[in-house]
Amino acid sequence: MTIIRRIGRLRKAIFVHPVQRMIAAVAVLGSTASAQSTQASAVTLLGEALCGVCAVRLTSAGKFGLADGDGALRGFVRLVSRSKDGRVLIANENGGAPQVYDSTGRFFKMLGRSGSGPGEFRHTSAMVPLNDGRWVIFDDGLRRINVFSAELRYLTSFSSPVRTYDAAQWRNDSIVVAANVATQAAFGMPLHTMRLGSDSLRSFAFDAVKPFGVKRIDRTHLTVVGRFLCAVRERRLAVTCSDGGNAPPTELSMRVPWFTTDEPLRVSDSTPPVPILKTLTSLGSGQLALAVLVPGSDWKRGVVSQNGPDGRTTEIVNYDVYYDTVILVIDIARKALISSTKVPQALTLAAGDGLFASMHTLNDVPYIALWRVQDSSPQPKRSKH
Repeated sequence: MTIIRRIGRLRKAIFVHPVQRMIAAVAVLGSTASAQSTQASAVTLLGEALCGVCAVRLTSAGKFGLADGDGALRGFVRLVSRSKDGRVLIANENGGAPQVYDSTGRFFKMLGRSGSGPGEFRHTSAMVPLNDGRWVIFDDGLRRINVFSAELRYLTSFSSPVRTYDAAQWRNDSIVVAANVATQAAFGMPLHTMRLGSDSLRSFAFDAVKPFGVKRIDRTHLTVVGRFLCAVRERRLAVTCSDGGNAPPTELSMRVPWFTTDEPLRVSDSTPPVPILKTLTSLGSGQLALAVLVPGSDWKRGVVSQNGPDGRTTEIVNYDVYYDTVILVIDIARKALISSTKVPQALTLAAGDGLFASMHTLNDVPYIALWRVQDSSPQPKRSKH
């Protein structure tokens, strides 16, 4: 049994330093929709990060949840998403309606309310801001999708055919959902294209993000970078992207000594935490960023073990001590790792070029700290001749 309790406080500054690593960009076999046809591609091996002296710069984008009443956070935060106009939606593990804040961190409203009626929520699983300003909110508790206008007025609801890990708008009203669907046609294919108002799915998979069977299913995360749909799963340090055309997907696989692919997750006071990839986000201009949680420099202070009625239990009591974060910036078009930066804090990527961390004030009031991610230097190292 693992219990996560976030403690700590916002640092006045986050210090970062570059990490030199090797990367291999591998174009892999791909499957297109239900046909599952495959097509071999060339393999390109790359060296170290193009900008070996670069470090990611994190710019504060506000604090959210420092309010009374409905504006106060109501539990461990599970999802954070931001629209183009800067509004931030927050959903927590306790379920219920998402909270809405403006770009300055001021509480705006609850998006609906808890319940099972139209526009109500039980357990939010994905929040997708559409290009036209509308919001599509997946609710796994009700197996339903709620749609809200750009002004956050309830528009409509319809049943959801999946239990959702992540979702992203790709083209027009098409939404790609990362989920495992227990049907013969979709087995082994964790990615599904659907249109608003339709319960039909077009299932497909990238080789790098296929699940490993019934007994072990990794979460798959999605983002859209320009014309590319990109996906990762949490225990494989690889990004797979496709433009939806006839060409097979391209996998960018990072082979580093501190990340072991498919290593089982565990919480122990005797062994360091297993690194885990915590989602990805688009940075624009053909680039994306990944946040990988790695063992903190003093990770043992982040866990407590004790004997209980069910045997010995190890709890994570300080997430920010237990984990540090490595931020990887990748250029999709150039098939290159641009920079790699280690941050002494546990961060999770949020939709819209950001990272967030669940924090506490000195008075133990919980809030969300949000940062924007930017590469500190656009100048790559020159190749040697």
